[in-house]
Amino acid sequence: MPYAVGERNEMVAFASTGTVTSKITGNVPTSVECRRLDAIDWSLTPTYLKMDIEGAEPQAIIGATELLQRHHPTLAVCTYHRSEHLWQIPNLIRSIAPEYNLFLRRYAEECWEGLCYAIPNHRLKSA
Repeated sequence: MPYAVGERNEMVAFASTGTVTSKITGNVPTSVECRRLDAIDWSLTPTYLKMDIEGAEPQAIIGATELLQRHHPTLAVCTYHRSEHLWQIPNLIRSIAPEYNLFLRRYAEECWEGLCYAIPNHRLKSA
């Protein structure tokens, strides 16, 4: 689907640098359509969402509130784009859907490349 994802359905300015630092910004003439995940007409209900969207993860989670509350997809959300995301993203997920179990993992030596996994109770494998 050719959309950015976020908190609102709107056109957003996008810095398309051709590198891993492409992102939504306020002052670039390139624009893209941004959609809330709740506003997408899914042919199949998502069961897994992975978000590595250069710092826009909180806005995308807010835009998926109904999806998280109703269908409880498993989440893998990056927490390393901004230092405050380490606690903001797990708190945001928990505030929307408290039945999620949260796990933080890192994938690099200096604690960067961190992810928050959110798994609903019914999808968590028992020990």
